[in-house]
Amino acid sequence: MPPNRRLGADIICGPFFVCDTTREGNFASLSKSKVAEYSQLFKEIPEFTGQEPELQPGITFIGFEY
Repeated sequence: MPPNRRLGADIICGPFFVCDTTREGNFASLSKSKVAEYSQLFKEIPEFTGQEPELQPGITFIGFEY
C-alpha cells in the first residue's frame, strides 16, 4: 500500500483510523481535544519518494523476563 503519513520514526501505509480505547480494550470515540490533537498531527500530507528506509519491511523482537 502507498505511504500515507509519518508517525514518529515509522511510516503508515494505506488508509488508517485513530480511535480511543476503554479500560476493557474496546474501541471508543475520541474526545474533542484528542480530535483536535490528531487533526493537527496528521494535517500535513508529506511527499514520499518511495526510497525512504522506513518503507523497508522489518520486525523488531522485544523480549521480557518473567
